[in-house]
Amino acid sequence: MKLHKLKHLLPVLAGFAMVSCGMMKGEPEAFKGKMTYGLSIEMADGSENPMLQQFAGMLPSEMVVASDGENYGMKMDGMQGMHLVAKPAEDMVYIASQGQFIKQKLSEMSREEEAEAEESADDMTVEETGDTKEILGFNAKGYKVTNAEGNVTTIYVTEDIVMSTPDAMGGIGGPAGFADQVKGTPLRIEQGLSQAGMEMLLIFEATAIEEGSEAAMPITTPTEGDYQMEE
Repeated sequence: MKLHKLKHLLPVLAGFAMVSCGMMKGEPEAFKGKMTYGLSIEMADGSENPMLQQFAGMLPSEMVVASDGENYGMKMDGMQGMHLVAKPAEDMVYIASQGQFIKQKLSEMSREEEAEAEESADDMTVEETGDTKEILGFNAKGYKVTNAEGNVTTIYVTEDIVMSTPDAMGGIGGPAGFADQVKGTPLRIEQGLSQAGMEMLLIFEATAIEEGSEAAMPITTPTEGDYQMEE
């Protein structure tokens, strides 16, 4: 399985990655620690549907991104669990998923991401919604993102957290090319899904931030395995 395809196993998860993050207090400082996002699913109209449990069981319950100031990691559980670690000093990305252990040059992924972002930007519109949400004490501004197929994603972004992301990983959440148009860190993402005649909403929201290299270490250390270079 191609590494860049593996990165897109779930919608919106693509690009959840960071190397450093800092609060905007003068010059941003490198963030060392981890940030946890909870995942949930609900009907778009707010109604109850017993089939939601079936879909919820296929999704990870949470995703964690972490940085030690140099390397970054992303880990999610569930049926499509994945552990991804990027080490810029080695120009290498390691991915462990469903018993597969794959590695690829970070520089090669950068070229793929740049091409995808350029293509997506031409077919995507971004508009401010005019509303905000307070999440973990941060003020997050809403943006409506519409792609060429008319699919809509609502993303709440705070400018008070600055994250520097490897080019190969895209922006932290949101469609490819979104980070080129909106600066800041998404704290909540609402992705519309249509399945089996049901209109649903997949929601990602930041639930915790824990500082310190010790907190980041389990996420920024690759899962043990026999990693093979992608051909």
